[in-house]
Amino acid sequence: MALRSSPPSPNLDPPKLARPLREVAEQLTERIKVGKEIQSRAIQTADDLEAYRADAIKWMEYNCDLLKVLFTNDGVDGPFTASRCQNCGW
Repeated sequence: MALRSSPPSPNLDPPKLARPLREVAEQLTERIKVGKEIQSRAIQTADDLEAYRADAIKWMEYNCDLLKVLFTNDGVDGPFTASRCQNCGW
């Protein structure tokens, strides 16, 4: 019987900013603004729904990539990615 190898242990160090605080705050504020705009859209047609879904997915993927750049490890991105997949089924 073969032994299973354990997955690599996650980095337990708390995430640190990889960019200046002001830059991180500005970028996160902008992403929140964009997300609220997407969320507030009226959906009345199938085309509206498709545009909403496409923009929401693009927004979430961008946020995942941004968090990887703004912080030193996945202590921030990991929970975001997990909740995104759990809530949306992606």
